[in-house]
Amino acid sequence: MTVQELKKLNNLSTDILQLGQQLLVYTNTKPISPTNTYIVQKGDTLYSIASIYGISVQELKGLNNLTSNTLYIGEQLLVPSIDVSPPEEQLPPSQDYQIYTVKKGDSLWSISKKFNITIPELVEINNLKNYNLQIGDELKVPLTEQSKNTYTVKSGDTLWSIAKENNISISELKEANNLETNLLSIGQQLIIP
Repeated sequence: MTVQELKKLNNLSTDILQLGQQLLVYTNTKPISPTNTYIVQKGDTLYSIASIYGISVQELKGLNNLTSNTLYIGEQLLVPSIDVSPPEEQLPPSQDYQIYTVKKGDSLWSISKKFNITIPELVEINNLKNYNLQIGDELKVPLTEQSKNTYTVKSGDTLWSIAKENNISISELKEANNLETNLLSIGQQLIIP
Protein backbone atom coordinates (compact mmCIF):
# COMPACT_ATOMS: atom_id res chain seq x y z
CA MET A 1 0.00 0.00 0.00
CA THR A 2 1.14 3.54 -0.59
CA VAL A 3 1.88 6.08 2.17
CA GLN A 4 -1.18 8.05 1.08
CA GLU A 5 -3.40 4.95 1.38
CA LEU A 6 -1.96 4.24 4.83
CA LYS A 7 -2.59 7.83 5.92
CA LYS A 8 -6.12 7.79 4.52
CA LEU A 9 -6.98 4.47 6.16
CA ASN A 10 -5.80 5.78 9.53
CA ASN A 11 -7.08 9.35 9.18
CA LEU A 12 -3.54 10.73 9.56
CA SER A 13 -2.87 14.33 8.63
CA THR A 14 0.92 14.14 8.96
CA ASP A 15 3.70 11.60 8.36
CA ILE A 16 4.75 11.72 12.03
CA LEU A 17 4.13 8.58 14.08
CA GLN A 18 4.28 8.00 17.82
CA LEU A 19 6.05 5.08 19.47
CA GLY A 20 3.43 2.38 20.19
CA GLN A 21 0.82 3.97 17.90
CA GLN A 22 -1.44 1.37 16.30
CA LEU A 23 -2.14 1.60 12.58
CA LEU A 24 -4.73 -0.10 10.42
CA VAL A 25 -3.39 -2.00 7.42
CA TYR A 26 -5.12 -4.12 4.82
CA THR A 27 -5.31 -7.74 5.90
CA ASN A 28 -5.03 -9.03 2.37
CA THR A 29 -3.03 -8.01 -0.65
CA LYS A 30 -6.05 -6.61 -2.46
CA PRO A 31 -6.92 -3.13 -1.20
CA ILE A 32 -10.54 -2.13 -0.86
CA SER A 33 -11.43 -0.03 -3.84
CA PRO A 34 -14.53 2.02 -3.22
CA THR A 35 -16.59 1.91 -6.39
CA ASN A 36 -20.10 2.47 -5.06
CA THR A 37 -21.80 4.91 -2.79
CA TYR A 38 -24.23 3.98 -0.08
CA ILE A 39 -26.83 6.46 1.18
CA VAL A 40 -27.35 6.22 4.95
CA GLN A 41 -30.91 5.33 5.92
CA LYS A 42 -32.70 5.52 9.25
CA GLY A 43 -31.52 2.72 11.50
CA ASP A 44 -28.17 2.26 9.75
CA THR A 45 -25.02 1.96 11.82
CA LEU A 46 -21.40 1.75 10.78
CA TYR A 47 -21.49 -1.90 11.84
CA SER A 48 -24.58 -2.78 9.77
CA ILE A 49 -23.20 -1.04 6.67
CA ALA A 50 -19.75 -2.62 7.10
CA SER A 51 -21.42 -6.04 7.46
CA ILE A 52 -23.25 -5.60 4.16
CA TYR A 53 -19.97 -5.03 2.33
CA GLY A 54 -17.86 -7.56 4.24
CA ILE A 55 -15.45 -5.02 5.72
CA SER A 56 -14.64 -3.85 9.23
CA VAL A 57 -16.01 -0.68 10.79
CA GLN A 58 -12.47 0.72 10.83
CA GLU A 59 -12.06 0.04 7.11
CA LEU A 60 -15.39 1.76 6.40
CA LYS A 61 -14.36 4.75 8.52
CA GLY A 62 -10.97 4.86 6.75
CA LEU A 63 -12.55 4.79 3.29
CA ASN A 64 -14.68 7.78 4.22
CA ASN A 65 -12.25 9.69 6.45
CA LEU A 66 -14.70 9.43 9.35
CA THR A 67 -13.40 10.43 12.75
CA SER A 68 -16.57 9.59 14.70
CA ASN A 69 -19.23 6.88 14.67
CA THR A 70 -22.04 9.35 13.99
CA LEU A 71 -23.99 8.92 10.75
CA TYR A 72 -26.64 11.19 9.25
CA ILE A 73 -29.66 10.08 7.22
CA GLY A 74 -28.92 10.85 3.56
CA GLU A 75 -25.15 10.92 4.07
CA GLN A 76 -23.25 9.28 1.18
CA LEU A 77 -20.52 6.79 2.04
CA LEU A 78 -17.96 5.21 -0.25
CA VAL A 79 -18.24 1.42 -0.14
CA PRO A 80 -16.57 -1.44 -2.02
CA SER A 81 -18.56 -3.16 -4.73
CA ILE A 82 -20.18 -6.43 -3.70
CA ASP A 83 -19.07 -9.35 -5.82
CA VAL A 84 -22.28 -11.06 -6.82
CA SER A 85 -21.26 -14.27 -8.49
CA PRO A 86 -23.97 -16.46 -9.96
CA PRO A 87 -25.00 -19.28 -7.66
CA GLU A 88 -23.76 -22.77 -8.49
CA GLU A 89 -27.29 -24.11 -8.72
CA GLN A 90 -30.21 -22.43 -10.43
CA LEU A 91 -32.47 -20.33 -8.25
CA PRO A 92 -35.57 -22.11 -7.00
CA PRO A 93 -38.74 -21.62 -9.05
CA SER A 94 -40.57 -18.33 -8.57
CA GLN A 95 -43.32 -19.92 -6.47
CA ASP A 96 -40.67 -20.37 -3.76
CA TYR A 97 -40.59 -16.60 -3.30
CA GLN A 98 -42.82 -14.08 -1.66
CA ILE A 99 -42.89 -10.33 -2.11
CA TYR A 100 -41.58 -8.26 0.78
CA THR A 101 -42.40 -4.54 0.84
CA VAL A 102 -39.59 -2.38 2.19
CA LYS A 103 -40.59 -0.56 5.38
CA LYS A 104 -39.14 2.38 7.26
CA GLY A 105 -35.76 1.43 8.76
CA ASP A 106 -35.18 -1.58 6.48
CA SER A 107 -31.81 -2.21 4.86
CA LEU A 108 -30.42 -5.06 2.77
CA TRP A 109 -28.67 -6.25 5.92
CA SER A 110 -31.83 -6.33 8.08
CA ILE A 111 -33.92 -7.98 5.33
CA SER A 112 -31.24 -10.60 4.66
CA LYS A 113 -31.15 -11.48 8.38
CA LYS A 114 -34.96 -11.60 8.62
CA PHE A 115 -35.24 -14.10 5.76
CA ASN A 116 -31.98 -15.99 6.42
CA ILE A 117 -30.45 -15.15 3.04
CA THR A 118 -27.11 -13.58 2.14
CA ILE A 119 -26.97 -10.05 0.78
CA PRO A 120 -25.42 -11.20 -2.55
CA GLU A 121 -28.31 -13.70 -2.96
CA LEU A 122 -30.86 -10.97 -2.23
CA VAL A 123 -29.16 -8.67 -4.76
CA GLU A 124 -29.07 -11.46 -7.40
CA ILE A 125 -32.69 -12.58 -6.91
CA ASN A 126 -33.92 -9.01 -7.30
CA ASN A 127 -31.47 -7.89 -10.01
CA LEU A 128 -30.55 -4.85 -7.88
CA LYS A 129 -28.29 -2.33 -9.56
CA ASN A 130 -27.61 -0.40 -6.34
CA TYR A 131 -28.01 -1.09 -2.67
CA ASN A 132 -30.19 1.84 -1.65
CA LEU A 133 -33.74 0.85 -0.78
CA GLN A 134 -36.78 3.09 -0.74
CA ILE A 135 -39.85 2.62 1.44
CA GLY A 136 -42.42 0.76 -0.67
CA ASP A 137 -39.87 -1.08 -2.84
CA GLU A 138 -40.92 -4.68 -3.42
CA LEU A 139 -38.30 -7.42 -3.11
CA LYS A 140 -38.51 -11.12 -3.81
CA VAL A 141 -37.46 -13.10 -0.74
CA PRO A 142 -37.49 -16.86 -0.14
CA LEU A 143 -40.54 -18.35 1.48
CA THR A 144 -39.85 -19.41 5.04
CA GLU A 145 -41.87 -21.66 7.29
CA GLN A 146 -42.80 -18.54 9.21
CA SER A 147 -43.93 -16.66 6.12
CA LYS A 148 -46.05 -19.54 4.82
CA ASN A 149 -48.50 -18.86 7.66
CA THR A 150 -50.02 -15.56 6.59
CA TYR A 151 -53.28 -13.77 7.23
CA THR A 152 -55.04 -11.28 4.95
CA VAL A 153 -56.58 -8.36 6.83
CA LYS A 154 -60.37 -8.04 6.39
CA SER A 155 -62.77 -5.22 7.22
CA GLY A 156 -63.21 -4.94 10.99
CA ASP A 157 -59.94 -6.71 11.86
CA THR A 158 -57.70 -5.29 14.57
CA LEU A 159 -54.30 -6.39 15.82
CA TRP A 160 -56.02 -7.53 19.00
CA SER A 161 -58.59 -9.71 17.17
CA ILE A 162 -55.99 -11.26 14.86
CA ALA A 163 -53.58 -11.94 17.74
CA LYS A 164 -56.36 -13.48 19.87
CA GLU A 165 -57.54 -15.67 16.97
CA ASN A 166 -53.98 -17.01 16.51
CA ASN A 167 -53.12 -17.36 20.23
CA ILE A 168 -50.27 -14.86 20.09
CA SER A 169 -49.65 -11.47 21.68
CA ILE A 170 -50.07 -8.18 19.87
CA SER A 171 -46.36 -7.45 20.37
CA GLU A 172 -45.40 -10.80 18.73
CA LEU A 173 -47.66 -9.97 15.78
CA LYS A 174 -46.21 -6.46 15.44
CA GLU A 175 -42.62 -7.74 15.72
CA ALA A 176 -43.13 -10.48 13.11
CA ASN A 177 -44.44 -7.87 10.67
CA ASN A 178 -42.18 -4.92 11.56
CA LEU A 179 -45.24 -2.84 12.46
CA GLU A 180 -44.60 0.44 14.22
CA THR A 181 -48.27 1.37 14.64
CA ASN A 182 -51.54 -0.46 15.29
CA LEU A 183 -53.05 0.64 11.96
CA LEU A 184 -53.98 -2.06 9.45
CA SER A 185 -55.17 -1.89 5.85
CA ILE A 186 -57.77 -4.15 4.28
CA GLY A 187 -55.94 -6.68 2.10
CA GLN A 188 -52.67 -6.30 4.03
CA GLN A 189 -50.78 -9.59 4.40
CA LEU A 190 -49.59 -10.36 7.93
CA ILE A 191 -47.13 -13.06 8.93
CA ILE A 192 -48.45 -15.16 11.80
CA PRO A 193 -45.49 -16.42 13.88
